[in-house]
Parts: sequence; C-alpha cells; structure tokens
Amino acid sequence: MKNTFIISGLLVSATANSAPAIKVAIIDTGIAEKQAHLCKSGHKDFTYTGLKSENNHGPNISGLIDKEVNSDKYCQVILKFWDDKSEVSSTHNSISALKEAIAQKVNFINYSAGGKGFNAQEYVLIEQALDMGITIVAAAGNEGMNLDEKCDFYPACYDSRIIVVGNLKEDGQLNPTSNYGSRVTKYIVGTNRCANSICLTGTSQATAVMTGTLIKSRLKSLKLLK
Repeated sequence: MKNTFIISGLLVSATANSAPAIKVAIIDTGIAEKQAHLCKSGHKDFTYTGLKSENNHGPNISGLIDKEVNSDKYCQVILKFWDDKSEVSSTHNSISALKEAIAQKVNFINYSAGGKGFNAQEYVLIEQALDMGITIVAAAGNEGMNLDEKCDFYPACYDSRIIVVGNLKEDGQLNPTSNYGSRVTKYIVGTNRCANSICLTGTSQATAVMTGTLIKSRLKSLKLLK
C-alpha cells in the first residue's frame, strides 16, 4: 500500500494529499486494517478499547464512503464512540466525539447511528456544528417508525438542517425496517451494501452512501474532481 502508516497497531493508508480539501469525521465503531484514505492525524478512541473495530459496522461505513468518493482529495477522521466492551456510556462517548469533530473543524460528520431520548448536551453540540457550517449526515433509524408521529430518534431529530437518510431495498422500495416521514431528507439504497469485504443493511449504510455522494459533489464544485 502506498503512503501507509500505523494507527493503534493497524496498518492503514493515509490520503496521498498532504492537505486534503475535505475532512469527514466518522463517529462509529472504529477501523479495520488496510483501511484507505484516512487523515494522517486526529483519530480518537473514546471507548478505551482501541481504534480497531470489534464488529463490522465501522469498517463497512468507512469503506462505503470511500468507495463513493474514491479520491485522495479528502480524508476520514475516525472517532470511535461505541464498543460493546467499553465501560463508558455511548452517549458520553458521542458527546466527546462531537466535541472533537467540532474542534478539528471537519467539513462533514457521518453519524450512522442513533437512539431514542433527547440529550441537551448533545443537542447543543449538534447546533454548534451546524452553525459552523459542518454538514451532518445521520441515520433515520431502523425501527420502522413514522418520525412525523413522534420524532424520537437522535441525532436525526435534533435539527431540520441535519441530512437524515432512510433505507431503500435494492428494488428502490422503502425497506420496512427504515424509519420514515417528512423528517427524512433522502432515501438511499442501504440494503446489502458491501465494503471492506463486509455486507450490511440499514439506514447506517444508506447514510454512508449519502455522505460519500455529498463529499464527491463538494469536491466537484471545488473543481477537484471531474
């Protein structure tokens, strides 16, 4: 691999561009070995379990974004907020990850996760990020709920400026597990989405594809991609 380096004992690849135009924070479960287009610094583990992902979710999400963008003009900052072995609450870690993304002044935050229950501190950070011009792309959730009846899935329900993504089946029909309603900004095929040799289904996957699409569009607008 070109431009490789070590993060938490994992051999990974940095973006070839020393100063990439776009930086995306991926708040998820960590990374896998040989993951591509990572930023050269800024990665944080808030679970105290190491940046390596112990499940397939984080590597799949990161890989889906990378497949969509496929450019060294951007890079990913990995902010690990969840591990089932962690003794720190995921809400606490989510808040820490959001603070870090804001401190690094990233351009995008991909949040392929969420849960029920409004959190005031998390809300303030989301508002701060949005006010700074950071694009937040978040999963609509996989409970099959109508968010118009009760919008209780966060961070998707914090602010209408968040790009909330629902999941379509491969035939383009709504996946019955996907949350839906006017809160959802965009529906993307998130069913059986494969990256880093991992295939998963959900609004998480749809969110990652949406983030990649938006980054690619931004790079084109900057005339860094054809």
